[in-house]
Amino acid sequence: MNVKVLRTACTLDCPDACSLDVTVTDGVITDIDAAKGADASPFTDGFQKCFVGRGS
Repeated sequence: MNVKVLRTACTLDCPDACSLDVTVTDGVITDIDAAKGADASPFTDGFQKCFVGRGS
């Protein structure tokens, strides 16, 4: 099983620009979570909008 966590940003058209950690397992996105750590967006502070995590 090949698992990677990739740092990206939400592409929704809002001012928050949430930083996201996307887990990819064998080439398939298996999880999307708010990015945490020093290089995460300071504006969202480790949080993401609730509808991003639901896959809508």
